[in-house]
Amino acid sequence: MENELISNAILKHYSSSPTSSGVERKSNEITPLTISDKVTHDCHVGFYIVFKPPIPSNEVLKDALSKVLVHYPHLAGRFLVDNLGGPCIVLNNAGVRIVETYFPDILAGQLPFDTSKDSSHLLLPVKGVKELCQIQLNRYACGGLVLGFTVHHRVADGLSIFCSFFVSWSRMVRGLDIPYHDRFTVSQPRNPPRVEFDHGSIEFKKTTINLDITKGISSSSLETVIINYPIEFINKLKVMVNNNPDQRYSTHMYGRRYFKSFIDFGAVEYQGGELQETIPELGSSLCPNLEVDSCLGFPIHDIGFGSGSPCAIIHPNSPFEGLLVFTPACTEDGGVDVKLTLFAKHVSLFKKIAHSVDTKLSCSSL
Repeated sequence: MENELISNAILKHYSSSPTSSGVERKSNEITPLTISDKVTHDCHVGFYIVFKPPIPSNEVLKDALSKVLVHYPHLAGRFLVDNLGGPCIVLNNAGVRIVETYFPDILAGQLPFDTSKDSSHLLLPVKGVKELCQIQLNRYACGGLVLGFTVHHRVADGLSIFCSFFVSWSRMVRGLDIPYHDRFTVSQPRNPPRVEFDHGSIEFKKTTINLDITKGISSSSLETVIINYPIEFINKLKVMVNNNPDQRYSTHMYGRRYFKSFIDFGAVEYQGGELQETIPELGSSLCPNLEVDSCLGFPIHDIGFGSGSPCAIIHPNSPFEGLLVFTPACTEDGGVDVKLTLFAKHVSLFKKIAHSVDTKLSCSSL
């Protein structure tokens, strides 16, 4: 399916607009990365969001984007190295790259997307780019939209993008007030820093990878599968585990003191050098273990440009084996989608046991 390139440009935020905190930021202000930024992958991540028609025009979307970027100046900034040799973001409003393409096809005829096929034409390439955020508006003949989005992982993650940025952008399109956002205020360390807990061995415990398998791993040996669990199946599981619905459980709530200590820990470690990444390296394998992430708390259905929430949110294949992600199914029936990247030779067995709740199958072949 061929697409036509309409435009390729840099979009900057309205420099005359106030920031979310009501204070105009200085041009070329420099902000350090937060403790969470420093330990994640030093690479871009991408996904695309599918909206059925009708959707506001690209001009309306771009106008709202330029306004909301005032509240997210780091997305329009650039990386640099500070005097201590650490990575920072310069808030210079260098802009985000935004590309518009046109597909002479009906979007409904392409749904659901086959995630096993190449979807690189819906996203901008990320190798060697200076822009921290890139957006590709793929418009279809019917008016439908596939919004391709890439962002550097040390600038934003799934929580900040889905729970904050996209909600704010969509509300701006609809002419509504946007939620308060100021990433700089909540991540400021105390002066002087006061580390009161052993964060180094708790939050920053390195993920164990299988070195024997990782040495010979190749992308062609991996396969990403998506399994849907409908509401009926989930309710069945709930009934099976709720043998004692009146039983109560206790848990520990971490307070302000702990989180302040965590932020201070990042400031102290930053002075001593780069923090160790806690997540698996790109191209590694966790077999026979899994890393399980959940997007079920993300307000996906609050992301709407005026004609309803997305009908699909699709992530490209995972960069490492053993990553399992729970996402809300963007269907009328609801439910949960489980996306798992694993070795191709394990796919058939996974599909066999994915919906098994009545019998125990042997996994010795793994």
